[in-house]
Amino acid sequence: MLVPCCVTSHEVVRGLMESHDEDVTEEGINYVAMRNLFVREAREAMHVKVEKKTRTVHVRESAERLQLSKKMDEWSEFRKKMNPDSLTHPPEFIVKPRGQTVWEGKTLKLHCTVAGWPKPRIAWYKNNVLIDAKRHPEKYTAENGFCSEHGVTFETTIIDKFEVAFGSEGETLSLGCTVIIYPTVKKYQPEVVWYRDSVPLKPSKWVHTHWSGERATLTLIHLNKEDEGMYTMRVNTKSGFDTYSAYVFVRDADLEVEGVPVAPLDVRCHDANKDYVVVTWKQPAVEGSSAILGYYIDRCEVGTHHWAQCNESPVKYARFPVTGLVEGRSYVFRVRALNKAGVSRPSRVSEPVVAMDPSDRARLRGEKHTTVLLTQLGVVPGEPTDVVVTEATKSYVVLAWKPPGQRGHEGVMYYIEKCISGTDTWQRVNTGMPVKSPRFALFDLAEGKSYSFRVRCCNSAGVGEASVSTGEITVGDKLDLPSAPGNPVAIRNTDTSVVVSWGASKDVKHLVGYYIECSEVGTDAWVPCNNKPVKKTRFVCHGLTTGTNYVFRVKAVNAAGYSQSSPNSDAVVVQAAISLPGKPTGVTLLEAAKDYMVLAWTAPAKNGGADIRGYFVDYRTVKGDVVGKWHEMNHQALTTASYKVSYFTSSVSKASLASAVLECKEWTITVPGMIDNMPTKTE
Repeated sequence: MLVPCCVTSHEVVRGLMESHDEDVTEEGINYVAMRNLFVREAREAMHVKVEKKTRTVHVRESAERLQLSKKMDEWSEFRKKMNPDSLTHPPEFIVKPRGQTVWEGKTLKLHCTVAGWPKPRIAWYKNNVLIDAKRHPEKYTAENGFCSEHGVTFETTIIDKFEVAFGSEGETLSLGCTVIIYPTVKKYQPEVVWYRDSVPLKPSKWVHTHWSGERATLTLIHLNKEDEGMYTMRVNTKSGFDTYSAYVFVRDADLEVEGVPVAPLDVRCHDANKDYVVVTWKQPAVEGSSAILGYYIDRCEVGTHHWAQCNESPVKYARFPVTGLVEGRSYVFRVRALNKAGVSRPSRVSEPVVAMDPSDRARLRGEKHTTVLLTQLGVVPGEPTDVVVTEATKSYVVLAWKPPGQRGHEGVMYYIEKCISGTDTWQRVNTGMPVKSPRFALFDLAEGKSYSFRVRCCNSAGVGEASVSTGEITVGDKLDLPSAPGNPVAIRNTDTSVVVSWGASKDVKHLVGYYIECSEVGTDAWVPCNNKPVKKTRFVCHGLTTGTNYVFRVKAVNAAGYSQSSPNSDAVVVQAAISLPGKPTGVTLLEAAKDYMVLAWTAPAKNGGADIRGYFVDYRTVKGDVVGKWHEMNHQALTTASYKVSYFTSSVSKASLASAVLECKEWTITVPGMIDNMPTKTE
């Protein structure tokens, strides 16, 4: 439910009062200025004083009076237009939004008209929650028909735009545009926001933004593949917004060892707890000279420079639970890829994450959290509940559960037990030290075998009862590789780019995106067109060589790995796409006769990327001020820029005098060579 409200909170009312005070202040300033002018003239009239003024001074004072009078008239007209009766009017809905039903994924527009004075401030709510359109421009757009900044409608013009850019890992890249706001209002500046793939960019050590009042600049420090994407500059004014977008490509840095994979990307941390966190990443576009065998995850405590490897054996799955963290400490993570040729360079480090209980984290953020009533010290904790398997691969299984309702003041820790299917023997997994988090990852399980799991709580008073078993869980990958995408189709775009589209993978879960590769016809070398996976099934491949033949293929990727590559596309030559030609110019009459005319014209300046195949000539009649309709003269295209127009009617003189009345009936005529008066019948 979307509801527009004329906001009446204290803050808004205060804003309205301030707005009204500003109007009154402005009126007071104008009144004081006019009063001072009249008082000065009155005093000059009372005190007769002979003052000789030069013509220049006299003209300047007259101009100042005229300018002040003009400003007063303009402000008075504006006030009369916006508020004819000079009274305060409460907000009123003239046209209310009406309910609508739309299909999912479609765009919905809601309109309303509100009257009132001072001008009401409108806010939209969804399910009683305020909608902030500036924070979510990809989803909401709010437009007002009237500008509150001095009654001015701003026009935004973006020039000197940045184009499609290319950079390499480790470099610094700057994007910029010149923004012209008309008219210029003193002390008013627009809001400039930068986006990457429709996500607002926040200033950080990697991202610097600058607005000089005329030029907006975005600087990307130490480029990484995470920086690749569609960049949009959005200029917000009181009258609306204007945007401009262009793509930025980030190439991999040169490899130190030939054949090794390139670095993974987009390392993130999820489900952080007291001693546990899940690390995820995206596979790179280039596997190297052989397929990727797995990944190593490294961690580093914030404030130190010591990196420790988290897994002894490489993991194939692009998701890994890291355990053994120290509660209250902050960590960053990175990932390296491994193939037969060696190990890749590390990825960009993740954002820092603190190992702490989620409820404590929520409390620090000021969020609402569930209050747990603690019993007295020395009570054996109860059994955990809702023990489930959240992740299961051939390398590990992750368990999650809810803490017991009964616990001691010192809190609880957990022991995890497993049982092989077909037996009644339960084995404790973490024999050395109980875990603090209600999450646990089990490794060293036999692939293909089935296990049951349960959890016990413990504290200083002892170990509690075991939870209900999870039931039998078979160790193995639950997420399959994606199916190959459909046949790609390559279409000419510009002199250095091609548009590639393809069919989506039909059998895929948790799709990460697609990688597009290109190869020159006659070679076996495949080069990635994008180093960051894209989820759409259409992509513009830039940076190609003009006049070269290319073929393209696509592969899908999810956390389990890469799909098979799609079939190759048909070969396409990189050159500008064919578009509509420009219009011919300079139509000239070369020759004219009574029944024909010869016309000629100049070919269009732009041929649309291909040779002009022909022309069509249209004509219409003009008699005095009466203009006829256009008609096509030739039905087949002309191959030359000239045409002979024939079959025009010659000029006709004025009509003769009318004849006498003639009766239509049988009659006779004298025919030469025949007997006179011989009747002849004419039909």
